[in-house]
Amino acid sequence: MLRNTLGAAILLGLEVLVSADLIRTITSKPSIEDAVVLGLIVIIRTVLSISIQIEIEGTLPWRRALLTNGGQVLARSIARERGAARADEAPSATA
Repeated sequence: MLRNTLGAAILLGLEVLVSADLIRTITSKPSIEDAVVLGLIVIIRTVLSISIQIEIEGTLPWRRALLTNGGQVLARSIARERGAARADEAPSATA
């Protein structure tokens, strides 16, 4: 649970940073050098995002889409959240 939450927060942060770089490049005086730097930044952050997503989910994003449909993913997510909620409630019920 913590791993998924932390990974999602890191992925969101990477997306915000890419957006900020895009806005900064567009609003500044355009040059080829800025465009190349932006391209490299986007490529590096995309690779990091994919790596983190693979670490969280345990499979490649395009493989997950082939192996499961949307209903199965949603059902697993709900079951995982219910299990975590029950685990959180169990210690307080016995105390």
